[in-house]
Amino acid sequence: MCVYRTYVDSIIKIDLENMMTKDAYMALYEKYVAGQCTADEIRLLETYRDAFELTDTPWDEAAMGNQTQVRHRIRKRLFHQITSRRIRWYNYAAAAVLLIGITVFIGLNIRQELANSTLAMQESIQPGSNKALLTLEDGTQVELDQADGAQLAGHGSGAIRKLDDGLLVYGDPSRAETNPSANQTHTIRTPRGGQFKIELADGTTAWLNADSYIRFPLEFNSNERLVEVSGEVFFDVEKQADKPFVVRCDGQTIHVLGTSFVVTSYPDEKEQQTALLEGKVRVSIEAQNYQLSPGQRTVFDKHQKQVRKEPFDPEEAIAWKAGYFLFNAEPVESVMRKIARWYDIEVSYQGNMHDKQFSGSMSRFDQIQDVLNLLALTGTVNFKIDGRRVIVME
Repeated sequence: MCVYRTYVDSIIKIDLENMMTKDAYMALYEKYVAGQCTADEIRLLETYRDAFELTDTPWDEAAMGNQTQVRHRIRKRLFHQITSRRIRWYNYAAAAVLLIGITVFIGLNIRQELANSTLAMQESIQPGSNKALLTLEDGTQVELDQADGAQLAGHGSGAIRKLDDGLLVYGDPSRAETNPSANQTHTIRTPRGGQFKIELADGTTAWLNADSYIRFPLEFNSNERLVEVSGEVFFDVEKQADKPFVVRCDGQTIHVLGTSFVVTSYPDEKEQQTALLEGKVRVSIEAQNYQLSPGQRTVFDKHQKQVRKEPFDPEEAIAWKAGYFLFNAEPVESVMRKIARWYDIEVSYQGNMHDKQFSGSMSRFDQIQDVLNLLALTGTVNFKIDGRRVIVME
């Protein structure tokens, strides 16, 4: 061990004043992992992170991928650290060193232990996108990601418009007369691998995450604005003091006047949540009422029939809406359910997943192999892709 450390130190010393070579980087990385780096050596790692090049090895695009794309992906990940209960990254330099090092090692086949987490793709699994299915009162179905404004104009007597940015808008402010179709109910459902944003007739915005639906009238003509949802939906409710907005989902009822909140109610999740970002809501569960203030949420355990009211991280609640995953000490099964909905995959497990958790964030628009490779870096689990099935291995 002492001989090896002497060899490592000699390699590093030679290159401290020069552009770091591949051998020097590997030696310095091993020393960092062992917790033996000096302050100068840590600064060298930071410099190497910025330079990101190996002076003694030409870039092998066939083995390592497109150089520009790899640089972009790794630098982006410097600001999205992934941790587990077993591993902690202490600063961005450490994250940079680990990610760059592992990328190079995989490309050069130097680190044998990384082979266990290499993912062989048998078919292309793409991240989700803006798509949904509209079901009309008479059962007619329209694929919203493919439909244009002309195709939608005839449904609901011209009450539906699709804007250039893809937003679906209900209600026509230029129409003063009563719409004979106003009492009709429409349903918009996102598939696994889809998300969609709509504006209801009252101006309320609803943003659906993957595998979710919302059912609503074309116009709100009663004394309340009632909608029904399942899955995960973010609401930005238009305030109308004389007409409360009411959301129903799987035994839960939410009463609001004007506010922003997220409802999470997936059939395959054991908990149902309502998280309030702005305003005030009253949540009714199991004949009990719970008043929420901004930064509070209700969590209903559907198995135990118990409700708790607690603070939450607003960024975590709407990360999906902003285009990224955000996990905070989240069990691996819960993490994989979110990934499965977005990438439209099936997940199976080999080994004991008890007490295995992830914390960190990553883009929802990365390729799935990049997402899983990043999670595998924590050392918590490994992954294998078989068609559209991801196998999580202890």
